[in-house]
Amino acid sequence: MTASPMRAALVCALLATSALSAPAFGQTGPAPYLNVDGNGVDLTDGSFKFSLLEGSIGAGPGEMQLISYEDGQSNWPSFYITQNKSGSTYTIVVRLGETFDKFAGTGTSLTSSYATGATLSFSPGGTYVYRYPDGTEIKFANLFLSAGPSNMCSTYTQTDCQVLASSISRGDGLTIDYTWTMNRNCEPIKGGNCTFARRLSKVANNAGYAIEFSFVGNSVPYRTNPPPNWFQRASARFINANAGTAPWPTVTYAYPSSTVRIVTTPGGKVWRMTSGSGGLVGIKRPGATSDTTTISYGAHGVSSVTRDGVTTSYDRTLSGSTATMVVTDALSNQTTIVSDMTKYRPIAITDPLGETTSYTYDGLGRLTEATAPEGNKIQYAYDARGNVTTATFKAKPGTGEADIVTTAGFDATCANVLTCNSPNWTKDAKAAQTDYTYDPATGQLLAVTLPAPTTGATRPQIRYGYTAVAGISMPTSVSQCRIGESCAGTADEVKTMIGYNTNALPASVSSGAGDGSLTATTALTYDPIGNLLTTDGPLAGTADTTTLRWSPDREQVGAISPDPDGGGFLKRRAVRTTYNGDGQATLVETGTVAGTTDIDWATFVSLEQANATYDADARLVKDALTASGATWRVRQYGYDALGRLDCTALRMNGAAWVSLPSSACTLGAAGSAGPDRIVKTSYDELGRVSKVQSAFGTADQSDDMTAAYSDNGMLLTLTDAEANRTTYEYDGHDRLAKTRMPLPAQGSNDSSATDYEQLLHDASGNVTTRRLRGYDGDPTQAIGYTYDALDRLTAKDLPGGEPDVAYTYDLLGRLTGASRPATPSPSPMTRSAAPSPRRARWGR
Repeated sequence: MTASPMRAALVCALLATSALSAPAFGQTGPAPYLNVDGNGVDLTDGSFKFSLLEGSIGAGPGEMQLISYEDGQSNWPSFYITQNKSGSTYTIVVRLGETFDKFAGTGTSLTSSYATGATLSFSPGGTYVYRYPDGTEIKFANLFLSAGPSNMCSTYTQTDCQVLASSISRGDGLTIDYTWTMNRNCEPIKGGNCTFARRLSKVANNAGYAIEFSFVGNSVPYRTNPPPNWFQRASARFINANAGTAPWPTVTYAYPSSTVRIVTTPGGKVWRMTSGSGGLVGIKRPGATSDTTTISYGAHGVSSVTRDGVTTSYDRTLSGSTATMVVTDALSNQTTIVSDMTKYRPIAITDPLGETTSYTYDGLGRLTEATAPEGNKIQYAYDARGNVTTATFKAKPGTGEADIVTTAGFDATCANVLTCNSPNWTKDAKAAQTDYTYDPATGQLLAVTLPAPTTGATRPQIRYGYTAVAGISMPTSVSQCRIGESCAGTADEVKTMIGYNTNALPASVSSGAGDGSLTATTALTYDPIGNLLTTDGPLAGTADTTTLRWSPDREQVGAISPDPDGGGFLKRRAVRTTYNGDGQATLVETGTVAGTTDIDWATFVSLEQANATYDADARLVKDALTASGATWRVRQYGYDALGRLDCTALRMNGAAWVSLPSSACTLGAAGSAGPDRIVKTSYDELGRVSKVQSAFGTADQSDDMTAAYSDNGMLLTLTDAEANRTTYEYDGHDRLAKTRMPLPAQGSNDSSATDYEQLLHDASGNVTTRRLRGYDGDPTQAIGYTYDALDRLTAKDLPGGEPDVAYTYDLLGRLTGASRPATPSPSPMTRSAAPSPRRARWGR
């Protein structure tokens, strides 16, 4: 089904409010309890959220990232359990980075408060196992048991205590182990209370990567709690256990005062975070001299944020369990968000034009309905574990269009936690079913069987194979049949094979026929940090090798292309990139090198340079193209009060390039090439492009495009510089239904009621009928389209005596033939099994 902006937005709302995802092992991922805008403000609870990627090591499934949050904590130690009791009910909150899950019950019987499919189990001795819906496990434990009571949980009946994450394991075998340093402070009596302090010393995975932490203070007097510097990190070092003793990337920390924290990345970029009343109040980017983000707080949360020179105000009020947040931008446009605080979910969002999108939830806080301003909506149904089993798209009221329904099937009970929350099948809007098979030992996908294109035809299938690498089950083969149902090891099979290094990174990729008759192989190498260094293949020898170079902050600073003439006199082409402290490219040079070694790179010959200049708010304000010591082109950029691109000026007078106007919207002195070419873009209250003007500021200035939008955000009209207007109409599901052309009279500023192109769609959003323009009184002047169950075009029915066209495909979805009634047979296309190069031959 073709997605409209509204449909895409509602699907995103579902993902943001009803799905609990497993951790990406050190990455901050989508979370069900955050409703954060672009400034980092949670529009439901009024808090400020901030995350900074301080450094990383590795790539692929074993990559480990270190991310710090607004409270100075980082992603790895932010997994723990807090246990409390009210009456006979125990409430256990599982902290999952920036989000949480909650369980309640008596004894060891615990029930999820949100029905996400996640579970929590308890074992004697203070060990909990939290399982995500995909089967990923986090084990929490009391890592320093004592005989008496303490702030570490040792029984499920204990209150006001915590347990810490000890390991994370995924179904595919990827595991992460935590190493904690503990300090015990106990009363000097038998069975006395103990207070434990902890800090994370190391986190490591079986892909070979680890992060080790050092601290400012390590000394704690006997029978006392640690001083503040015992908790303060001094450094974080990223290590690859499979790569010897290379100089490892290191993040360092400094604390000039009790409210200031400074983070220096492996590449020397310095971030400064300042805390104050209410939380984080200032953030300074590495390239700046003062705070680039400032945050102010009021009685109910954030009251304003100034970010890169743009100030947004927030006014949050509470009435019972209803929170109302009014967001006012720098142009006084207001958006109002009303939230139900019993669910921590927005229930209505009203934009600056007064249009409201509303959301409905069930008693467990799962999104059940989202309604667009024009009344079309999406409804969701769930199984007992929170899996979406039905999505129903309802058309706008009064349009009379049928519902569009997609469904999915899951295991009735969760006998295998690795697979029970993965769909066994899905059905699209036309009820075409796709089936899925999983490995019960790992939960990994083994096969995807697509619908039969036509009744009785062979169902295309994609098959996956896996091999253990460092204890991690990695995909090592992907295969499909081109024609038959069974093809393993034959020329009919199209197969990709993947080999890995000791860090579970792809070291070779081979694609071709299953019998090996035609295979293309590419080899890959990496540095100890996990950055891709070389890609060699599929040709024999090293002449077709692409080489990459990286900065300590993992920015790509160089790329060397394959030898253009395989060892001849031509040199390799190369690109060298220089970055500023904010990680923005300031100089991109294109040139040549003699080879791929460090010595060759040191003698890089720069032939052309793209120079970029940024302002204090990290916005691109000028770029210039230079070569052979001369400047050949200069462009200037300007921004409006909200930081959006306002004007783009191509400066035409080379003599004036050394002193440009202060604004890109202002014409400079004209030279022999004529006036500057300035394009100005205007926006409506919702930030959508409403007008584009060219030749701005000159006598030839024109409104090249003026746009208007529907309440649902769909494009309604486009008017060109001569006041010719095209109008777009949509069906009840916001699919384009009619394009009305401008009236014949130039400058009429209106669209024709008889000159139009009309579209009809099937349930999947495929165009089934295209009524041609210019035939208002003749409905036969239309093109009909037929599709198979895989939504591939199989027939085109042209109007009148025009020959129709039929199309055929192989099981990989590649076009194999196109025929017209006048030809004796389909025009065949022959394709090789190898993905590159492809050969196509059209029959005659």
